[in-house]
Amino acid sequence: MDAAVNVCPSIHVSSSVSIALVTAKSKLFQERKDCRAVIILLMILISISTLFVKQHSVIDVVCGAAVSLVLYVIAYYTNWRKLLKGKLKVLL
Repeated sequence: MDAAVNVCPSIHVSSSVSIALVTAKSKLFQERKDCRAVIILLMILISISTLFVKQHSVIDVVCGAAVSLVLYVIAYYTNWRKLLKGKLKVLL
């Protein structure tokens, strides 16, 4: 019954992928491979379910995953100290 408007990228997929990426990177989950496997399984099931209920198309799912991957790279692999050196005082 929900109208399929403003659905690209899929926020369900984006959130699920983000959670899976963060838990994969987290030190708390390094030894909890069972928890990580469950999180990955849930991510896959959530992504597939958005297709089965016809709320999203494959393009929406791919774009949702891409948004999370881009933001993951920006968050974890950008040297923020170097980029903001000397500019942080202006922001405060």
